[in-house]
Amino acid sequence: MGFIKYIFATVIGVVAGFITCVLIGIGVVTYLISSAEGISSSDKEIKSNSFIVLDFNVEIPETKDEFSVFFGGLGSLTLNDYVEMIKSAKKDKSITGLYLKSSSLPHGWSTLKTLRAALDDFKKSKKPIYAYSDYYDEKSYYLASVATQVFLHPQGEFSWDGLGANPTFYQGVFEKIGVKPIVFRVGKFKSAIEPYTQKKMSEANKQQTNLLIDDIWQEIISSISVSREISEESLNEISETLQVRSADEALESKFVDELKIESDIFETLILKKDVDKIVKEDFKKLITPDKYVAIRNEADFKGQIFSSTKDIDFKKPTIATITIDGVIMPGTSSEGTVGSEDVVKKILKAKYSKNVKGVIVRVNSPGGSALASDVIWTELKKLREVKPVYASFGDVAASGGYYIGVAAEKIFAHENTITGSIGVYSLLFNIEKGATEKLGFTFDRVVTHPFADRGSAVRPMTSQESTYFQEDTNRIYQRFIEVVQLGREFDTFENVDDIAQGRVWSGVQAKEVGLIDEFGSLEDTVASLAAQLKLPKDFDVKEIPTDYEFEYILRGLMSWSKIAGLDITSPELAYLKTIFEPKFKLSEGVWSLSPTLIIE
Repeated sequence: MGFIKYIFATVIGVVAGFITCVLIGIGVVTYLISSAEGISSSDKEIKSNSFIVLDFNVEIPETKDEFSVFFGGLGSLTLNDYVEMIKSAKKDKSITGLYLKSSSLPHGWSTLKTLRAALDDFKKSKKPIYAYSDYYDEKSYYLASVATQVFLHPQGEFSWDGLGANPTFYQGVFEKIGVKPIVFRVGKFKSAIEPYTQKKMSEANKQQTNLLIDDIWQEIISSISVSREISEESLNEISETLQVRSADEALESKFVDELKIESDIFETLILKKDVDKIVKEDFKKLITPDKYVAIRNEADFKGQIFSSTKDIDFKKPTIATITIDGVIMPGTSSEGTVGSEDVVKKILKAKYSKNVKGVIVRVNSPGGSALASDVIWTELKKLREVKPVYASFGDVAASGGYYIGVAAEKIFAHENTITGSIGVYSLLFNIEKGATEKLGFTFDRVVTHPFADRGSAVRPMTSQESTYFQEDTNRIYQRFIEVVQLGREFDTFENVDDIAQGRVWSGVQAKEVGLIDEFGSLEDTVASLAAQLKLPKDFDVKEIPTDYEFEYILRGLMSWSKIAGLDITSPELAYLKTIFEPKFKLSEGVWSLSPTLIIE
């Protein structure tokens, strides 16, 4: 009887916990909607002579995370949001200029180039861009150098010493703890597994890394040379000799225009008032990007919160964008991964929507599952039979990311986009020695067939198993080469194999060897596709978002329960979590008994 009472109490607890979470969720959504509908009257318009404050020391995603939008406010602005915002500000009479802050930027070089190009275009309006930091390195200065005036704190630091790569290697650690990496790969340049199998970079990896960072460096100095009127020779010499390290030296070498503290910039350049005349109202002229987008966006926030592939409509000729941002895996998407099932849904939505005239696949991915990449590639090829498909590469389009991209009839990338890595590897670990000798574990084995526990981490791999794994790896590589040969119209398998081998190329090199077609941003890709389609001037560009199922909503409700002070560790919520949290899939193969081949 006591057991039954406990079960009954648990069930009641689960139901009560769930209802509580739902009520919290409804409250949160209601708050968001009311906030969207009820922006205070003082905030509904942008005051004249306003500055947009662009603090780029934050992550900028390629696509809006609608799950976080639903449960966490309006979500982060995407890269395209920033570009469109800067374009809008260029024409906005209420905006006097932009204030740019940057120090240690988390963005890739292609993202920075896209932002830099948008800022450079903004300057055609003759409105100023003021850039400030207390510390500049190569990334932050590359972006800041486009500004009308560049400022540095009087005691600030300036790092201009070139680009470098310092990979970490784990082989020595594995030797100490008795772990043996087991690797199968095709491609002498496929370096992603080197940290697990070596103690230093291979010569092939050093070669490709040198070429890659040389091209990125050339893009940096050529752009800065134009913006700051400093010769490329001088930029290289300064880096070679470390002539510039302090604020005074940066000023003397014309990297910056003045040494100022931030409050001076606000008072003398933005607010243009004496300190004793500045009032609280003046600071409403400093507009954050999300506020600017919120006020200027014709669609209210409800549209952003509730949009999904189920209800998104295309009322006029549209170019649809599908974003591949993260590691590519089978199944549904999760934090940091792109699920092939979700992408296929988007492709089909674009395929069967009559007003979608063309599709752009935006790729920012280091790769992932070979199977998932092929599933997406196949659907894109089918889509191409009825509608044109272009690809736009972001910071990186490597391995599985590139695999997907070659489904497009035309590929755009930046000069500093990391491209290619056409190769395959699978990685397993044998922990038997370490677990036995260091920790005292012992293992035994009972199977119905010889290969039932193929890939086991606690017994030696047989030569036959090793042969099969390598054959599987070779087969995937063969398929990868065939896909690239077909998509990029190479004459022979050997032509692709020569530039494959897992080698990473910069955008500049990728264009030379035929892996991409044009240099350009997502905006350039849209313009090119629109011209091919001969679309009217008022055509739409819409990103197809991801559908989120009930399990994702439940996770969001539980996260909000933390904010509300509920006991997230209670048996009721813990039980719900075990039911509805997305399960790890077998495709996370380096740990599974039957590993998935990855082309990362």
